[in-house]
Amino acid sequence: MAVKRVRAFPDKAPAFTLIELLVVIAIIAILASLLLPALGIAKQKGYRVSCMSNVRQIGLAVQMYANDNRDFVPMHPTGGNWVWDVRTDTANALINGDASATTPDAQKRRILYCPGSRASVKSDNKALWDRGGNAIIGYGWLGQRSGQTDRANGTATLAGGKRFVSKTTAVVTNTVSETELVMDATPSGGPAPSTGKNDFLHAPNTSMGMKEYSHSGHLQGKNPTGGNILFLDGHASWRRFRDLGPWYDTGDRGVFFWF
Repeated sequence: MAVKRVRAFPDKAPAFTLIELLVVIAIIAILASLLLPALGIAKQKGYRVSCMSNVRQIGLAVQMYANDNRDFVPMHPTGGNWVWDVRTDTANALINGDASATTPDAQKRRILYCPGSRASVKSDNKALWDRGGNAIIGYGWLGQRSGQTDRANGTATLAGGKRFVSKTTAVVTNTVSETELVMDATPSGGPAPSTGKNDFLHAPNTSMGMKEYSHSGHLQGKNPTGGNILFLDGHASWRRFRDLGPWYDTGDRGVFFWF
């Protein structure tokens, strides 16, 4: 008698239905929407930590320079109103602790530029570094320029009791530990800050060799999250955006630096 064979498997291999595929895609999209913001926050925290390392290295270089120069900070004349506009000698000192050192390459110059900046305020931008003896760095330098008071070129001013610093032993506010020396560059454009219409995304930067507008390297949406500050005693700390103030008025197209 013939034995009828029964197939153990159907003729067609099993497959997802259209509904099942759509459900899987929807789940992946939901997970991505939950994870991407967290990844973005982690990335920004990484930038902040790296930036803090830069600021601390600058502090060490300033202390080295001051030890060899009767406590004076690097002090050279400058031709710009913006606090990130310094003489190349000053920039060299902020990297090497020696103003006469050989001009550092782009790799060494990285400590003078915030790693979080998406604008072309970067160490390999030669147009920023070689400006006829001046350099545009990625941080604000509150060290006094030679012959400078709290006004730069008669127009730019410091407010809120802030002062330019000439020595690491100078007491400008209450103590040296409260006196700012270097700060994250956080420029705003647009109307005066008193109007409440501060544009942190589009600070003008003509003739600086930049394709993008200059802005903070620590942005969350349209506003900065805060900035790293180096103090005169050599310590550095993070200052939240709500604690920043528009203390430096460049006198140039409504641009203020916040710290």
